[in-house]
Amino acid sequence: MTSAGRRGAPVLPSMRQLRAVSAAVAVRVAQAAEAEGMATRKLENPIQEIHDLMWRPDYPKIEVVDKIDVPSSRTAEGEPSPGQTESGSTKRRAAAKSESK
Repeated sequence: MTSAGRRGAPVLPSMRQLRAVSAAVAVRVAQAAEAEGMATRKLENPIQEIHDLMWRPDYPKIEVVDKIDVPSSRTAEGEPSPGQTESGSTKRRAAAKSESK
């Protein structure tokens, strides 16, 4: 946790402590909501239930490849292939190129 009473202390916890502090705050908020009659349901085990509801960084495994067998829909210059619609950023790049000439 942080030392809010100490001058110059950080307002937020360190990245290492962020999940634990967030969970502790969530438990206190749930308890306060229940005590004030604001909770929509009673939590039987607030610590476990909040832990179960917390987001977890669970990303799919990414495989690095050396070669792509299917050609890209973009040309070597990074511009859309014929028949492909241009995005706003592509149009801005094209406008910037023509202005610089």
